[in-house]
Amino acid sequence: VGREAEMARAFLEIHRMRMGSRLDYEIDVPAALADRPFPPMMLITLVENALKHGIDPCCEAGRITVRAREEGGKLRYGVADTGLGISTKKGTGVGLANIRERLKTLHGCNARLVLEENEPRGVVATIELEALDPREAMAPRREARVA
Repeated sequence: VGREAEMARAFLEIHRMRMGSRLDYEIDVPAALADRPFPPMMLITLVENALKHGIDPCCEAGRITVRAREEGGKLRYGVADTGLGISTKKGTGVGLANIRERLKTLHGCNARLVLEENEPRGVVATIELEALDPREAMAPRREARVA
């Protein structure tokens, strides 16, 4: 996840140059989790969504926080923004649909993407994975076959 967090940092730095004081961000990934495997490009998709659908269209200033935690046998990788919040506006939803499909393929029912309102405003998108041995975490799950 460390590599993915660094890509998110670079992406946010580029956008901070463009947006100036309208964008603030924090990357909070403990060193103990930096070497944990994480599916490529999922975190950056959540960061891009937070910027594109949350901060950019609404706010004079906003904040994006990228956080990784291990709690209760789960790894949680979250992206929170202080933007518009969950919208009923229909979009293509391709990025989130792709994340859900990839999580299902890689981890079966042991992973999920959760979207929640952020308080006082914005969205928190969290990818939750079972905390496996790092060597097992990226191996695709096999469905049991019934003979």
